[in-house]
Amino acid sequence: MAWVKWDQITLPYESGGLNVCPLKFKNLALLAKWWWRFLSGDNVLWIRIIKSIYGIGGGLGFTSSLPENKLKKLSGRTWSNIFKIENTLTKLGCNLSNSFVKDVGNGADTRFWIDKWLGDVPLKDAFPRLFRLESFKDVPITNRLQVADSSLAFSWAWSSKPRWRTADELTSLTAAISLHKFSKNSSSSWTWKHHANGLFSTCSLVQMLNSIAAEKLCSNSQPPNPTDLNPFIPQKIGIFVWRAKLDRLPVRVALD
Repeated sequence: MAWVKWDQITLPYESGGLNVCPLKFKNLALLAKWWWRFLSGDNVLWIRIIKSIYGIGGGLGFTSSLPENKLKKLSGRTWSNIFKIENTLTKLGCNLSNSFVKDVGNGADTRFWIDKWLGDVPLKDAFPRLFRLESFKDVPITNRLQVADSSLAFSWAWSSKPRWRTADELTSLTAAISLHKFSKNSSSSWTWKHHANGLFSTCSLVQMLNSIAAEKLCSNSQPPNPTDLNPFIPQKIGIFVWRAKLDRLPVRVALD
């Protein structure tokens, strides 16, 4: 007989739990670490193999999704299970793709329309009319703009001249790009925005998932009393006191 819900046991101390890490969160964090290795790693052999099978984005959520027929063909493989964890994390309230932030550097290895580098979606989705007029869909950033000392020089290749709403999209696009900071002489890099040093850690992702779960569990109830386990007494006694405060002890009154 379970006297305390598992969801409450896994809550952080400040939310009234015992700060027990759910194995599901730990497993997802370890799988997400492969995203970080793929993004931050050099062009080593295993990364080149992944790119040759799943495309330059490795099937991750930063580029356009793979065709449905290719997804079915590749389903069940190890790497496809790794990039599919984004759907699971989204249901838990964590957007994994938006947690990784790309600094495009000089833009030489980032595709202008397809890669996600300006905002939360690729430019092809943010400006669909312009993308239809683009002559070269897979073009890198450096082919569409040149970074000068204090200005940007755009170089477009439209199949027809943008008019009306399409011209308005072009105005909005150039304005958004003008606010972006480019590094003229550096390559692209990635940072994890949930850690101060910008480096991914499984601990930071687990803590974020625990915090999200605690907010959902405590949103419709009274503010929880933080768990205070005295380090100078045995842990068993501390947990016994914690259960007593929750009125979750197998005493006669509770069993009646």
